Amino acid sequence: MAINCSGNLLYNSGYGSAATAYGVRAWVVFNGYGASIAIRGSGNCSSISDLGTGLYRFNFSTNMPDANYFATGSATPNSQPDNTRWHLYGNSGYPSGVSDYDAPATSNFEFSTTRTDGTVFYDAQYVNAVVVR
Repeated sequence: MAINCSGNLLYNSGYGSAATAYGVRAWVVFNGYGASIAIRGSGNCSSISDLGTGLYRFNFSTNMPDANYFATGSATPNSQPDNTRWHLYGNSGYPSGVSDYDAPATSNFEFSTTRTDGTVFYDAQYVNAVVVR
């Protein structure tokens, strides 16, 4: 492991040569079902905004340097018989029925949880999100 003169962390980890490491810049685990959102754990997440059934905004504690980050996540259904799909608005398209969304910004990004077929929004019991840059 080394830090180069540009301040980048480099490591080999069995790949044959040292390369720049890209770390997780933010993450959250929360309960999205019920009257209020309950964050169970987080890093660089000031809050989660409830924008409606199955619609959320991840607010960063410390802004990203630009909007060129990668966000992904997962969600587990509560009592729904169907699996859950997690959508990030703007980057990978958006679910049917969402016409007014904000593209990822340096201060936040919006996402939804829907049924697997993407047709019905619903609040998932366990929601996870991670941001890499």
